Amino acid sequence: MGEHEGVTGVTFDSGGHCLVGTLYLARGAAPKPTVLLLHGCRGLEKNLDLAAALRDRGQNALVFHYRGCWGSEDPYDLRTIPGDVTAGSTIRSPGTASCCATW
Repeated sequence: MGEHEGVTGVTFDSGGHCLVGTLYLARGAAPKPTVLLLHGCRGLEKNLDLAAALRDRGQNALVFHYRGCWGSEDPYDLRTIPGDVTAGSTIRSPGTASCCATW
């Protein structure tokens, strides 16, 4: 992966629906742990400050939106959140998050 600005938009599939998110990328070419930050119901709190702090301390962080929230496809349903979290947990870099149309 080449140099980046430390933050990039990503899309990924969850149960046939395109979810959108933001991947905060720590500097350097070495592999880094990736923290999955889960927002509250309907995305009222996104913890972007925490994502930026993790990135600045050498860890990647993914903040994404559940189905039906902030541009992610499908109606919102609490029952689909566990599947969305499972799908989000597979994202480690922009290259692993390219199954949907990009923004």
